Amino acid sequence: MATLNLGRVRINFRGDFDSLNGEELVWYDAITFRGSLYVVLAESLIVSTGEVGNNPLGIASESYLLLAKGVNYAGEWVPGKIYYENEMVKYGGSTYINIQTTLRGDTRTPQSYSVAKDGTWIELASGLGKYVPDYNGSMQLNNTDIVSWKGTLYIAVRDIPAGTNPTTEPTYFDIVAAGYNLEGQYSSVRRYAFRDTVVFHGCSYSVTNELGTSNPPINSVGVYSSDWIKNTSGLEYVGIFDPLHDGYYPGDVITYGRDAYAVITKTFAGEDPESTPAKYTRVISSSNINLEELINIDSSKLTNGSLLQYNQGMWHTTNHIEDDTGDLTISGGEF
Repeated sequence: MATLNLGRVRINFRGDFDSLNGEELVWYDAITFRGSLYVVLAESLIVSTGEVGNNPLGIASESYLLLAKGVNYAGEWVPGKIYYENEMVKYGGSTYINIQTTLRGDTRTPQSYSVAKDGTWIELASGLGKYVPDYNGSMQLNNTDIVSWKGTLYIAVRDIPAGTNPTTEPTYFDIVAAGYNLEGQYSSVRRYAFRDTVVFHGCSYSVTNELGTSNPPINSVGVYSSDWIKNTSGLEYVGIFDPLHDGYYPGDVITYGRDAYAVITKTFAGEDPESTPAKYTRVISSSNINLEELINIDSSKLTNGSLLQYNQGMWHTTNHIEDDTGDLTISGGEF
């Protein structure tokens, strides 16, 4: 009985094209490539998976027939790599799909193509990039990456090279959540960055200048810098009033005579609470009394810290001095 050879009458699926490098494909073999299904039309071909190989979307496209079009997720976008139509990538937290094959060596990002609407990449889903806690500026960032820098949360608004941070290039970042970076006591020999917070003469200040500043919160002539904002008021005791001091700042507390004063306006050398009372406010008042004003007191047993009772209340002794005549003077304050 005669035999009639009809040849191959059904498709022979061989797998994904990229896994068949060096193998032979023959007529009606089926393969997948970048998510789509193809059937081989050539009598025979040897698979070459290189960038200039003979894949269905390259120079050998006439050797294949598209049976079913699909999509292929290629992971994180890689600069310079060839991407084919219907390939999806992740870039900067968003997902993009290619609608036109890119050229080898093309480093233009999917985002820039999508924004330009030039028909190469389309954004499918918008998202955020990676989060970098305690960012130190040493690593490269992609657009929409989130970083924590000096107590504040930032988002990158473009691709950012290594060696860059929100202090050196503030226009490369937007603030997501403002915070504070505590830097302790103010130092005149350093530069402060945006949101750095210091203690300056008992008061708390934060830098508001996004470019940072080398200026003090208050300069030597008493002018407040616009680079800072005052958060809280406070007091700092700086000692006994010194007439040779070059000037006290708001928040400083000095003792003058037997009283304590807080500075409310920048002073200059020699300006004491008596000569410039508008620049001070008295916070503690003390006075002297003579023992003759007290009743039934045995002065021989008085020491610093003694409590004296008299007809109008209690007296706290801080200093007692006996002169050459035997008179005793007590310094202290009422309770």
